[in-house]
Amino acid sequence: MKLSTSARRLKVRLRIGARADWDQQADTVIVTEPFDNQPAWKAGIKRDDFIIAVDGESIVGTDLQSAIEKIRGPKGSKVVLTIVRAGVEAPFEIEVVRDRIELPTISTDTVGGDIAYIQLSSFNENAGELVRQAVAEAMKTNPSGIIFDLRGNPGGLLAQAVEVGNVFLEDADILIERFADGKEEVYRTEKPAVASSAPLVVLVNEGSASASEIVAGAIQDSGRGQLVV
Repeated sequence: MKLSTSARRLKVRLRIGARADWDQQADTVIVTEPFDNQPAWKAGIKRDDFIIAVDGESIVGTDLQSAIEKIRGPKGSKVVLTIVRAGVEAPFEIEVVRDRIELPTISTDTVGGDIAYIQLSSFNENAGELVRQAVAEAMKTNPSGIIFDLRGNPGGLLAQAVEVGNVFLEDADILIERFADGKEEVYRTEKPAVASSAPLVVLVNEGSASASEIVAGAIQDSGRGQLVV
């Protein structure tokens, strides 16, 4: 069974620890990001999996809200999801144990011995300060590079996109907003950058939207870092 993805989607977080969209072409739910160490991830659900049924009841051709209501449930209860996956010939079922989902705004690690890894899950009201603190701490170890992970980040506050971009860029335009009447509003960095020269790679995917796209685009356009999709 094959279902192809579409560019038109509605984003939502499932209470099984995954971010999902409603795929207009397939007319069902598609998983865009199973969060690490959360129920969906632990059960084996992967990015780009289509969910076509919940507890044996088809959700194809319904709508996002009704599908999500079927997937959600009390902590500790189980839900059986019927999955269609690229490269797998037939649909199959995965049982997920629901749990309370708590996602950190930011997580950090070190990879390859001396490469700083920083993942941002959303651009909430604290995102800029959290990224600034995390990068400042990482720079104390003189890393050979920085990986900034925006995969599955749906965005958030525009002001925080400017703040996050300012961690890596200074004296730079983050966004130019053009209006129908020809006017423009320029959003520029206002603070010194924390890491203006360390080698930088930004990870993005189809789940990176809104403020994530703004920051990734500003970094790419300035030549400050490389985007990896």
